[in-house]
Amino acid sequence: MRNLQIGAVAVAAALLAMPATADWLVTADGGRVETRGPWTVKGKLVVFTKVDGQLSSLRLADVDLAASEQATAEAAQAQETAEAGSAPPAEKKAARWVMTDKDFRSAPPPAPEAAEKPAAPETDQAGRPRLNIVVESWERKDLQDGLEIQGMLRNPSGELAAEVGVTVQLFDDAGSLLATGDGRIATSGLAAGAAVSFRAAFPGVFSFAEAKFETRGYGLRIKAAPPEGKDADGKPVSPGTAESPPGRTP
Repeated sequence: MRNLQIGAVAVAAALLAMPATADWLVTADGGRVETRGPWTVKGKLVVFTKVDGQLSSLRLADVDLAASEQATAEAAQAQETAEAGSAPPAEKKAARWVMTDKDFRSAPPPAPEAAEKPAAPETDQAGRPRLNIVVESWERKDLQDGLEIQGMLRNPSGELAAEVGVTVQLFDDAGSLLATGDGRIATSGLAAGAAVSFRAAFPGVFSFAEAKFETRGYGLRIKAAPPEGKDADGKPVSPGTAESPPGRTP
């Protein structure tokens, strides 16, 4: 009886451990890419999940869809044949056994919730205040090898902004990140109320569902020169300790 129990548990574990049928993408030059689950055509892209779980895509023009469907069907047929050949023969006599909690693997603890992204600091390491640089407008421009995001950044604050920049993120319909790129701007300094254009190129990306922008900029405060006869802290300077102008001696 004990041997029957062990054999039944081993068969159940083997069936659960068998991998799911793989889907395949066949490229125009005859190459093959194994995917985890089915692939999807979105516009000019074929979107799929790689065997390591990462989201990826290929250009539709580089994929042979008919050959991909045939390769996937052949893989499924081969999997069914292997499963049928490895199935144990039917028992002539029904066996009865009892399973306890020790015969089942306990479920893993739930994954901890992702920690919230910490808020951006109000100042940088140099103590400069972070300014709220805004994306005033943006548009998409299709290119031969991908697309480009063009837009305008504005400094609505009353301070001169330094190290102005923007990072653009593109997402698909499922909310997954497709690509990230930094915007190119003509200058990193932006006067109060001024605006500057930016461009972010995304080669190999031909469609997206949503664009998000992360802007940055720090206030540049210029300290006024001290009045004559006083040092940088505003304290009086005695004539004997004051520095002489260049080219003259006291």
